[in-house]
Order: sequence, then structure tokens, then C-alpha cells
Amino acid sequence: MITSHQKKALEDYFDKNYELEDILQKKGKLELLALINKPKTMATYTFVKQLEMLGTGHALMQAQHLISDDYFMVIFADTIYPPEAFVEMMKAFERSSSPIVAIHEVPQKEVYKYGVVKLDGDKVIDFVEKPKVEDAPSNLIWNGAAILPKRIFSLLQNLEADHRS
Repeated sequence: MITSHQKKALEDYFDKNYELEDILQKKGKLELLALINKPKTMATYTFVKQLEMLGTGHALMQAQHLISDDYFMVIFADTIYPPEAFVEMMKAFERSSSPIVAIHEVPQKEVYKYGVVKLDGDKVIDFVEKPKVEDAPSNLIWNGAAILPKRIFSLLQNLEADHRS
């Protein structure tokens, strides 16, 4: 998980809270204790700090050394997704063996808040981060979930940061 020095909520969530666990244990709230500890047992979590806020590509580069598979999933932590969204993405990936980017439509007047994609059929051909409304290639936004190839890192290394980083 990629975090910043200002945003520690995810790290705190997955960290052991000895005081809370002790209170729950002493009060006999064992079901609640098991519930709060369940996410900690479901996977191994590694945190990487993004020390400079230079965009999603930069954040991904901070975790490059942790990626060993040919493909990996990116999920923005500040968006809530229904679990079936990830199942659908995995099924689409299994069918196509191609990168998968979850997108959805927003009102045109709101595109300036998001990363906007331009499609050619079902392929993303352009991505504009927080464009002016009049410059947006569409009203389709990347909602922060994707299955990407490891080779994206070589592409990111060759990109120049724009004025917004």
C-alpha cells in the first residue's frame, strides 16, 4: 500500500491496537475482537511512503520493487468499491489478458476533478489528469482501480512530469 506522511489511516487500520484489543478481551467482546483482527490475517501488508505528491505514476514507481508478477492491481484507497467490481475486473482480465481500467461516467461539468480517459472502442488512448472542462476528451473518468502490466514501469520512467506533476 502506498501512503504519504500525512495519511496514516490505512497503516493504523492494519496495525495492532494493543489497547483496544486488551479492552475488548477484558470485556469479553471476543466476536468484536475477532472481527477487527480479521483483515490483518487475510494478507500480508507492505506500506511504501510517497514522500512527494507527484501523482499516481510517481506513487506506483515507489512500489515498483515490490511487484514481481507480470500484472498487478491498483486500487485507490479513497474510493469505496463493491467487491463484485474486482471480481468483474478479474474476469475481464482473464478473458482478455490485457490491462483493465475501471472507468465510469460523470457529468461533464465535474471532469476537472478527475483523471479523464479517451477511448477508441474499448481501448484507452489518452488520459488527462484533472483537465479544464472545455479540454476534457470525454466525461469518462478512471475511478482508481486497474489491472496493469509490470512493463508500465518502463513507460512511467520515460514520461516527463507536466506542470501539475
